[in-house]
Amino acid sequence: MIGPWYPTEFTVERVGEMMFGRFVDYSCVDFENAAYQALAAKYHAATKRLLDNNALSGYAIVKMVAESIAKGKSADPKAVAQAIRTGRFQIDGYAWPISYTEWGEMKEAAPILYTYEKGAAGKMNPTATWRPKVVFRSKTTPPYVPAE
Repeated sequence: MIGPWYPTEFTVERVGEMMFGRFVDYSCVDFENAAYQALAAKYHAATKRLLDNNALSGYAIVKMVAESIAKGKSADPKAVAQAIRTGRFQIDGYAWPISYTEWGEMKEAAPILYTYEKGAAGKMNPTATWRPKVVFRSKTTPPYVPAE
């Protein structure tokens, strides 16, 4: 099954034991990446929650806007938008560099399929008895190219 975009803890708590070995979803998070795990540990210390897809995506958006403002030395929305459209962003824990085609498709997307398994998650979610487990890493997916 491909899951809804609920916070991970919500899904694990509601589905329970049935989810282990059955739930598969895709992710922009590289759960096995050391930079992600360090960032997730800081996030958990502050929020008592797992830095999941939603949280990391929000973090990435803020980082992209802030970096675009700093590079362009302008908070003008048009300048920020242009910097994001033409930039390339390396976000700790993100599964691929973020960059866009001229029509808004991600240039370098390489989604990860993951599931959850029983076991300690370490510092990224120290109170949990489950952890995300990568089951497949896609090669970079070619972006859609419109006919015209």
